[in-house]
This record gives sequence, C-alpha cells and structure tokens, in this order.
Amino acid sequence: MTAITRLVKIVDTRRWELGAKGMQPVAGSGTLNVCARCGMGHEVHAHVELADGRMVVMGDTCATREADHLGAAIKTAKAHTLSLAKARAKLAALETLAAEWRRYEATIRSEYGIPDHVAFANARVGGTTANLANHLTRRTEEHFAAKGLSTWYRPPQPCAFASAMKAIERIEKKRPE
Repeated sequence: MTAITRLVKIVDTRRWELGAKGMQPVAGSGTLNVCARCGMGHEVHAHVELADGRMVVMGDTCATREADHLGAAIKTAKAHTLSLAKARAKLAALETLAAEWRRYEATIRSEYGIPDHVAFANARVGGTTANLANHLTRRTEEHFAAKGLSTWYRPPQPCAFASAMKAIERIEKKRPE
C-alpha cells in the first residue's frame, strides 16, 4: 500500500444510545466499509489521502497503524468525532424523551380531565393533596420502559437542552485541523 500523507476526516457511522454508563455506541449498528488496508469491515472510517494522490477509506485503527507519523492526528480526530457523535446523540435522546413526555402528558390530561393551563406537576389526584405525577410513578415507569426510553420520572428540563447544545457548540469549535 502507498504511504498515507494526509488524514481528511474520521466518520463514526454507529448509532448511539443512552445506556447504563451514559451515551454509548451500539456495536453493529454502523455502516461497514471494506478497509483498504486489511479488507475487513469497519464502522469508524478514516478517509485518507495516499502519496499517489488517491483518496481511500480504511478503519481508524488501520489508519493509525499504517501511518505512525499521523497517529496522534488520527487519535485526536477520532476523539473529536466520537465526542461530537456522543453529544449529538444525547441531544437527540433528550428530544425523543421530551416528545414522548408531551404525548404521555396529553394522554393523562385527557384521562383525568386536566386543563392545559394547569401545570402537570401541580395537578392533584381527585380531592386529595397527592401529586398526580407521584401518583402515576409506577405507570410512568412502565410506559417509558415499554418505549425503550429511560425511566425518568420527570420530563427533561430546558437547562438539559441548553447544556447539550452548548456541548455540541464547544466540541465543534475545537475541530482539529
């Protein structure tokens, strides 16, 4: 193989999900690309330029092994790509969760006759002082578990969205050259 002269970009094609240890890539969910170096399929692709001017795609690990002089640059680019993918996946997970909370809240509002102007968290069960959200904890857990979502008992707060968007902006600004 001709020597690698330049790293063009790193692309992570895997899907990311919220797991027990935070956002994690789902193995086997990405697009396999046949590596120009080893012939195996890789989900994290390194687009590189060879000394003869050709552009090829290989696995990120293969690119690191093939080009010792670019090892640090490849690792930095991969770390950046994975951080950005993780941050975007977290924002998408928050948006999915918020959308499901809106659907769930609409169902409960219609079931219990709660008007839209009454905050869901302030709604009471019948004539008691019991908070409706607390009253529905078990049902809420089952509902979100059945959807494959985190069993969060409260909808995501605006600060969570702001934090996720700020993380994406911060990571994009640090894009390696």
